[in-house]
Amino acid sequence: MNLNINMETFTISYDIVYPILKKFYDDSVLEASELQNLALVQICRKNNPLYSTSQAIRFVFTDVLKTLQNGSEKQEFYAYILKGRFWDEYSITKMITSDRLNQMPQRTFSNEQKKAINAFCQILISQEQKCRKEYPEYSGFSAIQKNPVLSSDEKHNQNNGVTFSSTKKMEKSIRILLATIGVLVLLVMILSLKSISDIKSIAIIPTPTSIEQKNAADSAKATALPIFCQEKEISPVVVTDPQFMRSQGLITFDKVSNPGIINNKVRSLYAVQNGLWIGYFATDQDSASGVSFYDREHKRLLNCSQIGVTDGQNVNDIVIDHADLVWVGMEKGGIARYDGKTWRLYTTADGLPSEWIYGLYVDDENYIWAATFKGVAKFDGNQWHTIYSVENGSLVNDRVHVITMDSEKNIWIGYIENGVSVYHPSSKTWEHFSAAENGLSGNKIRNIMVQNSADSGVDTVWIATFDNGLSQYKNGVWAAFTEKDGIPSNRLLDVALDKYHRVWVATEKGTAFLQNNTWKTYDNLETFNLAFGINCAGKTNYCMDDENVFTGTSKLGFTHSKIPLPDAGLEVLSVCFVREDKSEVCPDLIKDLANNTVIANYPETLKSGDKFFMKVTVSPFKPYQLLESRGDQLINIDADETRLFGTFPRIPVSGSVDSGQNFTFFDTNNPFVVPALEDTTSNTFTSTWRMWMHTRLIGPNIRISFTVKPG
Repeated sequence: MNLNINMETFTISYDIVYPILKKFYDDSVLEASELQNLALVQICRKNNPLYSTSQAIRFVFTDVLKTLQNGSEKQEFYAYILKGRFWDEYSITKMITSDRLNQMPQRTFSNEQKKAINAFCQILISQEQKCRKEYPEYSGFSAIQKNPVLSSDEKHNQNNGVTFSSTKKMEKSIRILLATIGVLVLLVMILSLKSISDIKSIAIIPTPTSIEQKNAADSAKATALPIFCQEKEISPVVVTDPQFMRSQGLITFDKVSNPGIINNKVRSLYAVQNGLWIGYFATDQDSASGVSFYDREHKRLLNCSQIGVTDGQNVNDIVIDHADLVWVGMEKGGIARYDGKTWRLYTTADGLPSEWIYGLYVDDENYIWAATFKGVAKFDGNQWHTIYSVENGSLVNDRVHVITMDSEKNIWIGYIENGVSVYHPSSKTWEHFSAAENGLSGNKIRNIMVQNSADSGVDTVWIATFDNGLSQYKNGVWAAFTEKDGIPSNRLLDVALDKYHRVWVATEKGTAFLQNNTWKTYDNLETFNLAFGINCAGKTNYCMDDENVFTGTSKLGFTHSKIPLPDAGLEVLSVCFVREDKSEVCPDLIKDLANNTVIANYPETLKSGDKFFMKVTVSPFKPYQLLESRGDQLINIDADETRLFGTFPRIPVSGSVDSGQNFTFFDTNNPFVVPALEDTTSNTFTSTWRMWMHTRLIGPNIRISFTVKPG
């Protein structure tokens, strides 16, 4: 990312840093801070895609504080003042009465605090300079405006590292010279182009001979940042702690926290190289609907709805064809096509049998197929044609929800409530499957996904039903997976495949994936749609890879995380308890393999008000690492925050921990505080934690358990 800003004066001053420290946990203040443009902050956000600006500033400031702590004795003293005052939010009274400061006069403390902040600024400047040298593409970022007003302390220390500036007169002259040469070159090019345009026979554009060629000739690469969308409403994406659902291990992007979300009911998602296309559905509470684009590189949402085409329309499906054109199927509005610049609407006037569109499919030859309320239609490049219907004797019902093809070019058609039909072009015959007559588990079909096997060459067809779970068809044999097999609900809405060839299902009660013949829960949110990033091999530009998973929900907009690892990721070696007298005990861990949980029971009965600390030692497996730079941490995953019992919800890793190395998470500032009992009966309390690595949960759940007795 390059911003063409060349600042001749760059300042990090006491007057800028002090207000940030005063409001260190106020996201609105940090989000508006001029320090959001520090290269350090930009690199932090690049390495931690889920970080908001405020989180990144806090991360950078904390790193500077650690550097200060590890410096000279005086610097360590300054770090003590800053940490207590701003990180721990202690009052001045509490600070000056601490053992370390021993009744220091308040005026003296204020002077020492000012010196501490100036020392902090010096380190921040040093780290920023180093960052800009290592990452020259970020050297254009400016922290504040030119020629800032300096505080008295800054003026005194201007030659001691608190501020720095460079006029670079020679470089400025060179830039002017280069700009002049550029203008002359541009004029020459314009004159040359005019001469070329006068030669009418200079180029012959061939007529497209296929749908793909025709679409490619018209396409403006809709998977690039869409031009029409950028001219409409653009909303920055906000990622803050409240959006992180600890109990689910994912980030939610909803309308409350991100006004760029059109509606919290997201019916369709389609991931492309640089972002995500989103289709919305109106509800009784919110009538808004349409299409938007999530530009993940620049962390913003683009409203792509056009009045008279997609604006106000309920979107059932979005697909991208081989020429990068976007096709949108709408429940009552027909089909819209977007070429990156303009929308084109297709209705019954263009040959569609119905304007109620439920599903779209792009075949290998780049023909577009539509599942409609009145049969199956196909686009020939200009018009739509009804290919299959009850009227022409091919379908058993016109209400079609989904259409797809397998590797043998067999056409699979799923009905809204009448099972599945398959057309075999090799024999020109139809085959019909229903729950009553065949092995299909249910008749209300919501999606069909074909899994190609490179080993056997035999396809496996997965069918999501809304009335009885997931069906599997392979070599003429049917199998079914329902709630009793571990799927969250029998009412399925989508089925998809991830990069590890794991089958995922989206249901009314959550999302799950099949790993080693066992269904594992991903979340418990009502989910309509699943989308994974793409294979980024060979792509040099920004690319959202297939480690990313997005879900469209009924009430919370869309969600994001990295996909779960195919293995445990790390081992929990021990969980120890540190008492108030600093002694510690490390009980044997109880392993609940069925629930992927290790349990550590405090070995003694406690009473209300007792305090203890938790120490958790882990070791990552190959090839994984735990990295402070991307925000890896131990987090509490209880939905109920009262289960924190006084602890802070996350403990960050320090530095980098390579595969096979051990690291102990130990927060010495926030102990567990044993709660008061509501009656005279002993009670057992639990608190559940898990490792958060590279925007996903890994390893087993770590459950802390302790028993409290009355009195």
